Amino acid sequence: MNVKNVIQRLQSVDVKDLKNIDIQQVQDNLRGKPEMIVTILLLIAAVGGGAYLYTAFQKTSGELDGEVTKFTEQLEAAEQNKVLSGKFDKFMAAFPQKIVIEDLTDKISGFAIDRNVNIVSFSPAKQQETDFTRVETVNINVVAKEYHQLIAFIKDIEEAPFAIRIEAWTARLDRGKNQQGRRTRRQHEAASDTEEQSYVAATTEIAAIALKE
Repeated sequence: MNVKNVIQRLQSVDVKDLKNIDIQQVQDNLRGKPEMIVTILLLIAAVGGGAYLYTAFQKTSGELDGEVTKFTEQLEAAEQNKVLSGKFDKFMAAFPQKIVIEDLTDKISGFAIDRNVNIVSFSPAKQQETDFTRVETVNINVVAKEYHQLIAFIKDIEEAPFAIRIEAWTARLDRGKNQQGRRTRRQHEAASDTEEQSYVAATTEIAAIALKE
């Protein structure tokens, strides 16, 4: 018997017709035809084996899909972490050099000398902390003969290669005795303490910023 024909006949069988099958007649027809019995058994084995293999394949395929998805997510996370790490490295490389408050006062004093600005007073430093930064602020009172000297002094602070910033500053024009403050020798020689003159006074709040380790 042609196996192909048998398969086609099996495919054309309606499930409802199976209820009307005469089992005794089937047994009588199969008796004495061992080759048909073997063929049917092989077909049953093939169908059962195929169903098992298909189920196993579906399970294996699903597991593989899950592993691929998991691996893809891990790969994407690794790539994202690499990108973020690169951005963090660039940020740290571009972040200005930190400076402690003691060194900051020395730098400010140097800027004042260069711009002919007199520092009248420094306030004690105040410290604030966040999860990532430590900020120390100091207030200074200064005087200058000319407004442009004060502006140049402020600009020097803002453009310094350190992690500092001007938090706030106010200026006013006063007339009276120029306050001595921290005069340098050349400033002391250039002006008289009792001389009446106009000058610019300013109060400036400066912050030094440091990233926590």
